[in-house]
Amino acid sequence: MNRSQSEDSLLLLEYERSSEFCNHVDDVRNVITSFFLTAVGAAVFVLDKYGSGDLKSGPLGRAALRAGLLLYVVSFTGLLFVLVIARLRRVQLERYVMMNGILDLVLTQTRTVVPFTDAGISGRSAQAIHKRLTGSFLWTVIIVLPSSILTGIATALILGLAGVISPLDSVIGGGVGVLFFATCDRLYFLLSE
Repeated sequence: MNRSQSEDSLLLLEYERSSEFCNHVDDVRNVITSFFLTAVGAAVFVLDKYGSGDLKSGPLGRAALRAGLLLYVVSFTGLLFVLVIARLRRVQLERYVMMNGILDLVLTQTRTVVPFTDAGISGRSAQAIHKRLTGSFLWTVIIVLPSSILTGIATALILGLAGVISPLDSVIGGGVGVLFFATCDRLYFLLSE
């Protein structure tokens, strides 16, 4: 079956648009991550103020409560950003599959020069550890890891409101942080595949 010149032009245009979109998704991910790391920096600053005793209790509540709530807000923002990045990744993968289909159609004899396959693009057949070693997931960990740590610290702060943070408060906070990490991990893969 011979394609017309207008069909080839349309395919080339769609390929270019998809490529631009995929690059745009990477740029958006960069902006989201940069913004989030700035928020993490602010949260660490407040945590440092609390730890040094410079953050005092006031009309808005106890210092530990305010610091803990701020850490929770930053962590929740991180979770929302993970969900956004996962959804963007899913759309990006759909575009990659479309681009691959265009390559299959247009490049008949020279297709081996561009050896991408749909299975390699989506990674759905990959083992769990291999999925977690992709650049996209590791980029997401830049958000998930600080969010998890902040969640654990916030939990320990809130539990220790009655006085000094006990070892049990720290263990519970660590467990909540690990649970937060596992939740983000699961949600990322649910929304990105």
